[in-house]
Amino acid sequence: TAAGQLPEAIQTLEAVMEKMPTGARRLALVQAYVKNKQTAKALALLAPAVAESPGDFDLRMFYGRLLRDDRKFPAAAAEFEAATRIEPQAQPKAVEAWSELASVLVISAQYPQALAAFERIRALGAEGAGHYFFRALTHDHLQQRPEAVEYYKKFLASSQGKFPDQEFQARQRVRILENEIQKRR
Repeated sequence: TAAGQLPEAIQTLEAVMEKMPTGARRLALVQAYVKNKQTAKALALLAPAVAESPGDFDLRMFYGRLLRDDRKFPAAAAEFEAATRIEPQAQPKAVEAWSELASVLVISAQYPQALAAFERIRALGAEGAGHYFFRALTHDHLQQRPEAVEYYKKFLASSQGKFPDQEFQARQRVRILENEIQKRR
């Protein structure tokens, strides 16, 4: 749908949904609302869909991401946590759910819970550069200096120049934290 046609498409979808609502049409309307930056309408339409299909992993993840993007972090965390229960063992879906949950928990300063999510990611054998960085930040915020240094270094070893801003931050924090650790000895 071209940008100019989006409002007309939304009106058409809304009319069709009033007469003949289906899950596919609801999802199409939600996606149109998202494209048109009408997040509140998308969330309002998506909430009942998730309630009707609580075991739909993809729907729950989509809803969680929409909540996250709308900065509704506790609600987003709840959706991602629910998604981890739907796909507790299946790779890569379980990793996707745990990763989203961990990042939302870090952003909302729920550091102990974030560490628990990072432990699940490690147990699934799926830690990567981004996980190491966010885990380092988490330890850093919790004043756990040796652990923060360890994960900043793991991040630096695995990032391979792909994240220059975060790599600069990690190098600076390692230097500062190692100095603080030395002073305490």
